[in-house]
Amino acid sequence: MTRGSKFLIVALSTFAMAGTAVAQGDGGDTGDGTDTSGDTSGDTTAGGDTSAGGDTSAGGDTGGDTSAGGDMGGDMGTEMGGPPPLITPKGKIKIFAAVDINLSKSAVGKPVDITPDVWYGVMPKLEIGVAHSGMGVGGFWGGGLGGGVCITGKSSNCPKVYNGPLLIGAHYALVEGGFDIAADAGFEFRSLDPNLMAVKLGILGRKMAGKIGIMFNPNISIGLNKRSGGNKEFLSIPVAVHFMATPKVGVGLQTGIAGTLSHFGDNFTVPVSVGGMFMLNDKMMAGASFNLFAPFAGKVGGVDISGFDGRSITLFFGFHN
Repeated sequence: MTRGSKFLIVALSTFAMAGTAVAQGDGGDTGDGTDTSGDTSGDTTAGGDTSAGGDTSAGGDTGGDTSAGGDMGGDMGTEMGGPPPLITPKGKIKIFAAVDINLSKSAVGKPVDITPDVWYGVMPKLEIGVAHSGMGVGGFWGGGLGGGVCITGKSSNCPKVYNGPLLIGAHYALVEGGFDIAADAGFEFRSLDPNLMAVKLGILGRKMAGKIGIMFNPNISIGLNKRSGGNKEFLSIPVAVHFMATPKVGVGLQTGIAGTLSHFGDNFTVPVSVGGMFMLNDKMMAGASFNLFAPFAGKVGGVDISGFDGRSITLFFGFHN
């Protein structure tokens, strides 16, 4: 297996463990004129508007978490058989940057954001980092629209240029080999204004079988403050399958379920994403995913938001040294 192929497998693994974040909160505009109330789902959040069918609120917090560029990097240069480690090797750094573009009905380009993640290997089995992307914070592909650096302005669902979500996280390898498992934990600012904090606990898992990989990242984000205002627990269970079509090209499919634990039956989504990536060289890759927030199942405040009107595209770039 070539070095580029190994890197792409793990890059796609990372991509596969991350997700479509639809901001949520106590009163979301679905975009088709339907106002909803109560906690929303889509990916994580405790207090923003969700945008399953149209407007996607920027200041929304994304509370479901995961390790985005978290897997993008193992020891890409290893000459050993099989994929590189799940965790960034000691002394190495990896960078993952995504651009999220809303394509929802009546809200195309509202908003557009840039979400960078950086991870560093501090020990042979431990990496630490900061994440902004939906892949790094929410666990699903697609990103939390309006997070990171939101560039389209207040009139286009960017109340603030920067308001989180921000995850300060760590991943520690527990099992390594053909079936990899790592602990996934961190401290999260779901938003900076208002200040909504949470702690994230979960696991990263990857099973490789030749050119096929299965990834999963169940995690829970537990609200630490302003719980009476809705900053409570958010559950994310993303599952993805990827396939290495060639040594330089990978494709993948992700789905799962996410929602607030409180009244879960009235506040959950089943997002679906398809994506692919291409090795630019043995250190860099680029790709994209097309994300549907809730094509088959999704509720906001008890209101059904399932359908194809809530959608986005994510463009991403990865680098490791």
